[in-house]
Amino acid sequence: MLSAGQNSTSNIYIGTYTQNSGQGIYVYSFNNQTGELALKHVVKGVENPSYLTLSSDNRYLYAVNENMEYNGKPGGAVSSFQINPQDGNLKFLNIVPSQGQAPCYISLSSDNKFALVNNYVGATVASFPITKNGSLQEAVSVITHEGSGPNKKRQDAPHMHSIRLEKENDFAYAADLGSDKLYTYQFDKSSGNLTHLKDKDFSLTPGSGARHFEINYKNDCIYVITELANTIEVFGKSSGERIQTISTLPDSFSGQSYCADIHVHPAGKFLYVSNRGHNSIALFYLNPENGELSFKATFSVHGNWPRNFVIDPNGKFLLVANQKSNNISVFRIDPDNGQLEFVSSVETDASPVCLKFSE
Repeated sequence: MLSAGQNSTSNIYIGTYTQNSGQGIYVYSFNNQTGELALKHVVKGVENPSYLTLSSDNRYLYAVNENMEYNGKPGGAVSSFQINPQDGNLKFLNIVPSQGQAPCYISLSSDNKFALVNNYVGATVASFPITKNGSLQEAVSVITHEGSGPNKKRQDAPHMHSIRLEKENDFAYAADLGSDKLYTYQFDKSSGNLTHLKDKDFSLTPGSGARHFEINYKNDCIYVITELANTIEVFGKSSGERIQTISTLPDSFSGQSYCADIHVHPAGKFLYVSNRGHNSIALFYLNPENGELSFKATFSVHGNWPRNFVIDPNGKFLLVANQKSNNISVFRIDPDNGQLEFVSSVETDASPVCLKFSE
């Protein structure tokens, strides 16, 4: 498959909640010049594929099945699919238990040999080997965390919300909304085993609720969004020290809002965050020397409850999945200042919550 930079169109995969109005995984074509979206396929029969990830060679797609029960027992699942290189459609390969309930995030090692999954209910993170044909094997490593936070309604127990490996695959990090932690693990690249390095964990502000994070290798910083406090906490990756805490909302806003997603622009100059409630994308400028952020603006998402968003591989467009208004908003990114220009909104019946490009 040609990359987005070589072809006028690329495919984008949309994860949904089938417990709401979604029917499965939606496949759209995306025009890399105009930002136009066109529906190609709906892959039905996939329960609550709320988060997706693709192998780096674009041959396989993996989805969490964010359920509380799988095969009559408490737990969720993880599914694998083969991507048709001609039309982008998906062929189901297999499904395995996620080793916890309500799995909500999945990522891969850079060599595509392992998948890492976190379970929002059950306080677990797990590692799954991937076969040469793209199928998932049963988990080889499962870690269960303990803890809680001061917000008794949301932090009664650990609630794992995201997990990712460093680019060298030596260490993994996982954000825990329930315990206000970013956990650090040693990762064995041959076996897939995870070892919790407690002395390397990052502690966030109590009650803030760590959700998603970005790693910036240029300035050795980790940027963690907090769902409950609507902030970004910036840490030195090597030092472990907190560098900055900055709000994702304008000072004038006093309503309820919850951070959902965070991404650094490919050029490394801009950072974006989605705000559910304020219904906006916040733009920050990134200091290349010390990693600190400067708040610049917010942009209406032209929808309700912006969950996941994605920047296209060329860095020209930003697309937002608006969960409650069932639409995808497309913005053009100004390469000089990072400002967003609204291009279009595509209505769906999907309850969209995750967007992933096939590069």
